[in-house]
Order: sequence, then structure tokens, then C-alpha cells
Amino acid sequence: MTKIITKTRDQVVADYERDYLNRVDDPDAIVGPGTFPRLMAVLLADQLMPLYANAQRAGEAIDIENLTLAELRTYAASKGVTLPGASGSSGYVTITAATGGTTYATSASLIEPSSRAEFRVTAGGTFQDGEDVPVASLATGPGTNLEAGTVLQWSSAPAGSGTTCVVAEQTDGSGLTGGADEEDREQILNAIRDQLANPPGAGNEAEYRDWIRKTKGVKVEEAFIYPNVFGPPTTGWTFTVSPGRYGSRIPTSAQIGLVTAELAAKAPRTDPQFFLPVVEEDLTVCVEVTWDAEADGWADETPWPEYFATAPTSGSGAVVIDSATSPLACVIETTNGVYTTCGDVAPGMSLGLWDAPNQKWRRKTVRTVVGTGPWTVTFDGTFSASDTTYTPVAGQRVSPWSDSLLHFEAPIVAFFESVGPGEAHTPGWLDGQRGRRYPAPPKSWPDRTTKALESGLESLASVDSLDLVEGGQVVASPSTTPHLLVLADFAVYPE
Repeated sequence: MTKIITKTRDQVVADYERDYLNRVDDPDAIVGPGTFPRLMAVLLADQLMPLYANAQRAGEAIDIENLTLAELRTYAASKGVTLPGASGSSGYVTITAATGGTTYATSASLIEPSSRAEFRVTAGGTFQDGEDVPVASLATGPGTNLEAGTVLQWSSAPAGSGTTCVVAEQTDGSGLTGGADEEDREQILNAIRDQLANPPGAGNEAEYRDWIRKTKGVKVEEAFIYPNVFGPPTTGWTFTVSPGRYGSRIPTSAQIGLVTAELAAKAPRTDPQFFLPVVEEDLTVCVEVTWDAEADGWADETPWPEYFATAPTSGSGAVVIDSATSPLACVIETTNGVYTTCGDVAPGMSLGLWDAPNQKWRRKTVRTVVGTGPWTVTFDGTFSASDTTYTPVAGQRVSPWSDSLLHFEAPIVAFFESVGPGEAHTPGWLDGQRGRRYPAPPKSWPDRTTKALESGLESLASVDSLDLVEGGQVVASPSTTPHLLVLADFAVYPE
């Protein structure tokens, strides 16, 4: 909504009389009640008031989608929508200490030597050699994120402490994470829509989400509440964080600790609340495609392999990597050991492999082949014929190569970054409503692969037609450790 400011009736009358006095060449002119200028001023005000009212209604009817970023922030504030803003990173550092340990005060300072970025201990105490100490950055933004293994220096190391420490590795391989810029347009719009549809109050689900989102030092992407998760009056909660790298939507233990402390301070004492850790559930997606006539088609005249199911009732199974010793050497097999219907890989063929950690396609050009299934294959690493950085992973699908595969990277990654954790209980538990995730899937943060995945890929200009043959309509498994679907493998075949 755009706020349009108009004059009041009294302001119109006063402005008219002032202008009248400024324009008439008569020092004895009189304005005020009962005068002719006052009559004209009142008549003008009567004419303008309906026009002003219509202008205000038009402003209120303007779609928030058309507001500028600054206007969106103002509108969000007017509606009481809390925007966390830019956030800093958090995580742990591994310390070195003398026998008996050393004591770090809360807010003890560390410095990253090259950037001079400053970090502070968030929970002090006595720590032994090799233990992890929770820290958070003082600044905000993605520049505060640090890789695991980065060396930090203590500004003033306490007695018994080493002068340096290293950033500890989180379970997903990251280090200090959570640093992000202010919200973009879509994030602000989503927050406004959610606030208008689900106003928080009285410790309801919306207020729990609001408390989680307001946690300082954590760039909460979305919060999810599970009312009565273990029966009345329990409340389960979890959240995802803004992805800084693939796979990092799962919050770290440091981020969980900050949110837990926030809820402990604000949630009703009568609410037994439980954090529900999110568990990744791997998913393989396979599609068959016909490329548009103007797009880059298959690199080989006879693309190999075709699509085969993992466990077919007859014939060959899916073509996958059996093992790999380097980026340029691997063994390829079928999932069921049958090779009568799948054809053969041959020197000169171009194959595609999905590099899941980096969300990219990797091209491999076959140099030599030994065997008729399984096949021991080497790839040509000269003149950029093959990617020389990615080592294939056992069990992953093999696709034929097309340069148009690169167009699939952005939409499929965007889809999996839009999914949310699944339900805690199977449908039908209790009365069918209690225990359900809030916000409810699949319309909001779907817990499954929806038609949006297939339509997003098929809408690409390089695609003429597309069929999702594996990985469609998969629902995350219900669990009190909510499952989050992640793209573990991706394969594309000729239709």
C-alpha cells in the first residue's frame, strides 16, 4: 500500500484565505467567518474532499508488488513486520590450551588477520585443549563467513591459551556461517504476506515464528512450528538458514543455541517446547527431454545412455558410476548387472555428471574403454575435452552430454532451496490438524517435489518438451526429526 498524503478540509480553507490575501491589492481586505473569501474557500474544500478521498483509496489499493525496496521496508514497519536485516556469521573455533584448560570471558575478542574482521565469544567459560568455543562476528554481511580451518588471533589471549585458534568445521563442512546482507524484495514481500495472513499474538504459532526470526546473529530463512508435536501442550520448532553454499540450509549448533536462548526468554513458561533437528533426505531427479530446434542438442549423434529404472522388471538397470579413482578414471555399471539392453559406452562419447556439492554439470569425454559391462573408462583431459576437477561418486547417474544441460542448473537449485522440512507425523495423527507443520505445506515451503519442479524446467527456452520420470511427487518422510529434501543427484536423458 502507498500512503498518499492530502490536505484536511481546514487546511484547504486556511490555504485559500492566505493565498487570497497574498494576491489582492487591498491592505484592508478581510477574511474569516462570514466573509466572501471564506465562502469561496469552503466551496473549494467541498469540491476537493471527494477527490482527495479517492486518491487515498487509490494509494491503498496499489499492489505492494509495485513498491520500491525502500517503500516496502516502510510499509513492513507500518504493519509491525520485523525484518532481521543484515546478519553476521556465527559458529565455533577450536582452541589450544595448557593442561587444566583456560577461561574465556564472554565477549573475548578475536581478529581474522587478513581482513581484520572482529569476532567475539558468545558464551564464555573454562575450555580444555581442543574444545570448541562459540563465537559470532561483530560486523554483518556475507564477508563475515569464514571457511573451516581459517586461523583467528586472540586480541588478548588469557592465561593458558594459545595466541591463535582455528574455525571449527560444522557437520555440513562449513565454518562460520550466517553472514548475509539485508533482505531482498522477495524476502520482504513474503514476510509482509505472512504477517497479514497470520498475525502473531498470545504465544501462537505465528508468534513463535516471529520470535525465531528476530534472533540476533542468525539469518533465519524460515521458521516452522509443530504444535502439540508430542501431544498437548507441547510445541516443536525448527528453522532453516539462508543458504551461503549448497547444503548449508541446516542450522549449525551455534545458530540453534542462539535461537534456543531467544525462545527461552520470550515463550510462555507453560509451553514445553522442543527443538526438532532437521535431517536431509537425499533425492535423485531424472528427466527425459527433447531439446528445442534452436538449442544446443545432444553432443553425440547417438546419445548414451538412455533412461533405465534403478530396478526394472526386465532388462538393464540404470547406468551409474561404480567407482572412481580420479576425475579422469572410473568404472561404469548398471544397477542390476544386466547389460543386454543398455548399449555400450565408446571412445569419443561425451557424458554428463551432476556435481551435487557445487550444483553444476561436469562434462566428461571418453578416451578409452575396457570391457563390455561393467566398463573401465578413462576420460580425455586435454584441451578442455573433460572437466578435470570433479571426481565421480559411486552410485551417481550417468547422462549423455548437451551444452543445454547448463540451463537446468539455476531452476533446479532454486526449487530445492524453496522446499521446507516435512511433517512430524503422518496424516491422520490425532485429529488431522494438531501436530501439523505450520506454515502448512505444500503451498508454503513445500515438503515435496511439486509440479513446479517439472514446469520450471520445461519452461526453459532450450526445452521443447520434458517429462519428469523419477523424483516427482516425492514427499519428505514424516519424522520428529523433520526431513528436508535435498538434490543428491540429477540426470537428463533423451525423450
